[in-house]
Amino acid sequence: ALNLQVSDKELGQKNRDEALRVVMSRWLPLADAILAMAAEELPSPVVAQKDRMIKLLSQEPPIESLRDQITALEEGLKRCEHDADTKVGFVSKMFASEGTTRDAPQRFIAFTRVFSGTLRVGDTIEVIGPRYDPSRPEAGHASTATIKGLHLLMGRDLLDVNSVPAGCVCGISGLEEHILKYSTLCSSRICRPLSFMSFQAQPIVRVALEPSNPLQQAELVQGLKLLNQADPCVETRIQDTGELVVVAAGEMHLERCLKDLRELFAKIEIHVSPPLVQFKETLAEPDAPRKAETTVSTTANQLGEFTMRAIPLPQKIKNYLSKTAEQLQTMHAKAVAGEGTSGQAAVLNGLQEAFQSSGDEWKQEWPKFWAMGPKHAGPNILLNHIEGFRQKPDWLPDSLVHDTPVPDGAVAHKIEALQTSILTGFQMSVNSGPLCEEPMEGVAFIIESIDIKGDDEEMEASIETYGPWSGQVIAAVKEGCRNAFLEGDRRLVEALFDCEVQCSADALGKAYPVLNRRRARIVEERMKEGTEIFVIEAKLPVVESFGLVDELRKQTSGAAQCQLVMAGWEMMDSDPFWEPSTEEELEDTDLSDIMNARGAARKCMDLVRKRKGLAVEEKLVEAAEKQRTRARRK
Repeated sequence: ALNLQVSDKELGQKNRDEALRVVMSRWLPLADAILAMAAEELPSPVVAQKDRMIKLLSQEPPIESLRDQITALEEGLKRCEHDADTKVGFVSKMFASEGTTRDAPQRFIAFTRVFSGTLRVGDTIEVIGPRYDPSRPEAGHASTATIKGLHLLMGRDLLDVNSVPAGCVCGISGLEEHILKYSTLCSSRICRPLSFMSFQAQPIVRVALEPSNPLQQAELVQGLKLLNQADPCVETRIQDTGELVVVAAGEMHLERCLKDLRELFAKIEIHVSPPLVQFKETLAEPDAPRKAETTVSTTANQLGEFTMRAIPLPQKIKNYLSKTAEQLQTMHAKAVAGEGTSGQAAVLNGLQEAFQSSGDEWKQEWPKFWAMGPKHAGPNILLNHIEGFRQKPDWLPDSLVHDTPVPDGAVAHKIEALQTSILTGFQMSVNSGPLCEEPMEGVAFIIESIDIKGDDEEMEASIETYGPWSGQVIAAVKEGCRNAFLEGDRRLVEALFDCEVQCSADALGKAYPVLNRRRARIVEERMKEGTEIFVIEAKLPVVESFGLVDELRKQTSGAAQCQLVMAGWEMMDSDPFWEPSTEEELEDTDLSDIMNARGAARKCMDLVRKRKGLAVEEKLVEAAEKQRTRARRK
């Protein structure tokens, strides 16, 4: 009835599964079936672009002088017109073309979707960066380029074409000197930059690199630049110490990046350090409501005294700061460069709402807001509780603190002159916490009082001995923040993977011990419908994920498969410094579980401290006895 071309020999196979596979491949070939399903079920570019533009277009209202032009352009993008006068496209990533050498001028192809008009070879196009502002074109962040080639992406092959209309995806050559990772293309500089796509997996695994031959350092640096341009999810950095670091999304992604670096980009042999995993430091909510302990830090010359305390940041405020981190960083960069504060009001209004919705206590803290950190836009804040002193917010408008009194008196003016040093000390402390010099998250530091004891003559006299007064203030504030943090319920925050293990029933008992040894938390176990395969879903710490795939294969004789996807961050349950002290704790029946949890936090903290060359409390010899190396005299 189906008129299939199947021979008797193929139908008569003893393996009936193979015979069924032959029949299905003749009836519904996989490639044809997928193509037909995509053509029938997916909306056309004209229909899909209306929904797509809602996410890509900026939600901020355009400036009044260009409102009509920008509105007409953005409305035209939703219609996906191939004959539009203005040509618009978006480059989501750059990828290396095969068969080229490192010095080839057309090394990278820009993966582009055309939203409006028709791109043609030889067209002059404006490459618009993410920080471009149409109202201030003289500020830069845009360049003019010529399209040297257009390509249809046919699997691994590139098919040259002369033009690409709106609604199509293509590759563009000749833009590698203008685009690092992503950009907006437009034939006019009136266009605002389109929003960048977000990745589910964030780079978290770091390794340090060095060339096998020290004379090839320049080749490695150039190779890292090319790798950074070719992979939208990888990050490459040159640390202040000169160390070269690659940050990848996971173990497999890291292996692929290193392979490309060796074979395609740098083409040299490299030494790779053990994987380095980032942690964060935070404070946990106390079991019973209590006021945080205050700490006092003094400057080196004993003339300045800072009283501070640290408390956990409410979840709503922390989540909002984390969610808007990129926007806040962009706003900070614009404020520092003097490029205006477009969109600042909406973000700050949202932050104020987060304060007001976190309870009456935090509603009163909004006028006392002083700074965010680290990098002036992170999920930690500094609050001012100094009586009679009005703080100037770090880079935000003074309207945030319009309800506080104006500084009055000589002491208040002295404190006002120290604001830059105080904020620098705060930024340094939240960028490297006291547990293992990792960034802090979700901590609010409160400066209760500042006592300036000496006069100008005493301070001038102490500079020769103790250094500049501003440097002493920075060190005192940094130390005060770190000590206040240690007085709270300190915790480490670790990155987690969503781990999915698929295996047969026979291998199930061998897979669980592997996951348990790596502190995996089982979320769900189920059987795939219509098969005999079990699926185990778990949360796995990233620091414990290295070598998991190989160990699972080895323990289950290849019967288990594992997939890891970045899941986010989670606070570890126990204080890394916890020790049982009371009789109840010592007699607790679950003490072994508590010690195991505490041991995991302490192990992670010591692991990072050892890597950074910090002091570690450990016993080098647990139990030993003296070895006699000489014969006993009689």
